[in-house]
Amino acid sequence: MKWGNGCWVKGKAPVSYVYSAPDYVQFGFFRGSSLKDPQGILEGNGEYVRHVKVRKSSDIDEDAFSALLRQAARVKVK
Repeated sequence: MKWGNGCWVKGKAPVSYVYSAPDYVQFGFFRGSSLKDPQGILEGNGEYVRHVKVRKSSDIDEDAFSALLRQAARVKVK
């Protein structure tokens, strides 16, 4: 848990998080702007963070999510 949300970390660096809202679950990546996203599922326009909003289970593309998570775990944090 970090900042009141479920958070995955690598060492001490945050990698991804999950946030629950009334209408969706947001799965985010702290260095998401550096990830390759060929399916175009990432949202956001901040300097670093990107996320996917899941409104129903059919929104989940397991292959795309897995690829993003593997990439995120490899990103070097400065």
